[in-house]
Amino acid sequence: MTDLPAAPPAVQRLIDLIGEEKILAFIEHFAGQRIYVPRSISEQAEITTIVGAEAALALATEYGGGYLTVPVAREWRVLVYKSQNLSYRYIAKRAGTSEGNVWRILDKNDATQSQLDLFST
Repeated sequence: MTDLPAAPPAVQRLIDLIGEEKILAFIEHFAGQRIYVPRSISEQAEITTIVGAEAALALATEYGGGYLTVPVAREWRVLVYKSQNLSYRYIAKRAGTSEGNVWRILDKNDATQSQLDLFST
């Protein structure tokens, strides 16, 4: 997975920590939750089953013994899924929102991009 849309700072911090390939699964599973990150990660730990041992260890190193509130990052996820050419219906399902909201997010992003393009020439 490369060339992801620009991520919000909280998401980018997690991308830097566990990598692009793990971030969507992590956010999809834990979005909006305040999770406890143990200091030592076992093979059976929920985090390990979602992101794998290496990423779970990175999370434990950074947050071990504390709590992490996982961002929902719905708009960013919609943009990522759109860049993967997923259907709007599937995007809505994965982002936990309605198809109408997917359309609104994408329309808003298109308008913003059009304004940026206008001023960049």
